[in-house]
Amino acid sequence: MAKQIGDYIRLCQMAGNPHELDRSRCPGAFMVDFNMYDLLMLPQCKGNNHWVLLVASVMSRTVTIYDSLGGNNKALFDLFCQFMCQRGQIVKDGLEKISSELKAPPCNKQRHGNSCGVFALMTAKCLVIKKHPTMLRQAHDSVYRD
Repeated sequence: MAKQIGDYIRLCQMAGNPHELDRSRCPGAFMVDFNMYDLLMLPQCKGNNHWVLLVASVMSRTVTIYDSLGGNNKALFDLFCQFMCQRGQIVKDGLEKISSELKAPPCNKQRHGNSCGVFALMTAKCLVIKKHPTMLRQAHDSVYRD
């Protein structure tokens, strides 16, 4: 499911006019019952060289993007909201009413140019085990790479 949503968002990023994107290219992304989950976690590649973690809380209807470089993620947030609105036309579960405010919490910054993907995975693990992601450090990077 995450791959299908990620594929859809990636197609939107590549499309000249994402509002005209054909939903049939990723049909499974529109049919999943998100209410079965607490969090939707979508690692996303920005600009072909940087990974961030988009986390949508189903219960609170909020979206948080964890970025180990602290970049501007408004465009990614907008694409996810667009996806949820289009999905809401097919699946009537109320989840199209996602927060209009992007949360960008403090998170530890990577010090190496190739650690962003590992930081996204470490953040996801922290959220799953209910630990705060700021406990992560660059030193933990090597543990995840092995």
